[in-house]
Amino acid sequence: MYPWSTIQTTLQHTNAKLVERKQRPIAEGDLFRFLGVRLAMAVEPRRGPLRTYWEREVGEGMVGTAANFGERFCITRHAIENISAALSFSDDVPSDDPWKSIRPLIDGFNSRRRDVVSPGEILCVDECMSAWQGKEGKYCHDGIPHKTRIPIKPEGVGAELKTIADGDSGVLL
Repeated sequence: MYPWSTIQTTLQHTNAKLVERKQRPIAEGDLFRFLGVRLAMAVEPRRGPLRTYWEREVGEGMVGTAANFGERFCITRHAIENISAALSFSDDVPSDDPWKSIRPLIDGFNSRRRDVVSPGEILCVDECMSAWQGKEGKYCHDGIPHKTRIPIKPEGVGAELKTIADGDSGVLL
């Protein structure tokens, strides 16, 4: 489902920021590896800072296995931090659109979804929360444009999104 049409522009804008910071530009493979690591982090959450994913041994008295992402994914924590800090989907030209920084990615996903997903007959309208711990748009130029607080939700601070779920496929549209 990833919008392939956005890969080159994402690389272009991200690499511009990396070069500006005097860091090594990335190739397509590096971007895919970065996306894979972030997905693995979501599927295999760990407590603690980012470095816990790169630990090679489990601490004394701890149960489980070491994440060891460095060897598993052949990418350093430093590289992930650099890409995270520079990741950009559009240029930095000021705009009235509060979602401008991710608009190309969202448009790409919507276009790809129109081409690939065919909803079934059973649809369910609902809302979901996307947790947010970063800045808020009304206080700074690079924060989330719309932040909602709903105390009864498990993750009560974030963006509330209106959604439609396809009952046949289980895909959130």
